[in-house]
Amino acid sequence: MSESSSPTVLHLSAVEFTAINLLKPQLEALQERGFDMRLGCKREPNGFDQSLEQFHPVNVDFPRRLDPMATLQASRRLIKVLNDMRPAAVHLRTPAVAMP
Repeated sequence: MSESSSPTVLHLSAVEFTAINLLKPQLEALQERGFDMRLGCKREPNGFDQSLEQFHPVNVDFPRRLDPMATLQASRRLIKVLNDMRPAAVHLRTPAVAMP
């Protein structure tokens, strides 16, 4: 778990659009209930949207096409994020993230 006393929950999404338009209300609601909500998804070229900063987003870029090397790279990045963050739970939101 993270340094906070609240359980850390990492939500993984393929793209930032999904995080902003679909996940953000859920992330906010869980955060209000005391969870340390985190987000992993592909970072846009100009960085993460400011509305997501409260969830300490990390760049985990899973390809949305069949690309074994890109999937392997993303899987390695995810393993590093998981080892560093040590979340209590991981929520896989899209097939692109859940496949590896």
